Amino acid sequence: MFRRLLVAALVTLLYEGSIGHILEFIKIVMQTSPPGTHYGTVLKAITADKGLPGLWDGFVPWGVVQAVFKGSVFGIAHHAAKGYLLALANDGLLPRQLALTMAGGIGGGFQGYVLSPTLLLKIR
Repeated sequence: MFRRLLVAALVTLLYEGSIGHILEFIKIVMQTSPPGTHYGTVLKAITADKGLPGLWDGFVPWGVVQAVFKGSVFGIAHHAAKGYLLALANDGLLPRQLALTMAGGIGGGFQGYVLSPTLLLKIR
């Protein structure tokens, strides 16, 4: 269990550090910009003062905290849900693919619920 938790946290940290944070940062800037703002304008504004490293503004510390928690919370919730749902599948009460899909949905839903406060910290 601990190994799965560690792998889920590290994979999420790698994803968030390489592209996830940048995409989320641009999305938030676009959402808070006036209507008609173009992506090129946003990218130019973000990188004007700090260059490309400006794309990672806000990643440390809250982006790192969020990435590690995002992976680990999903991993824990998915593992727990999968255990219960696969037992139902083994008893013939659910198709196996449905049980796995539901476990992923439960993991993602729990992840979103737990991480809402850290997302707010990261974008402020």
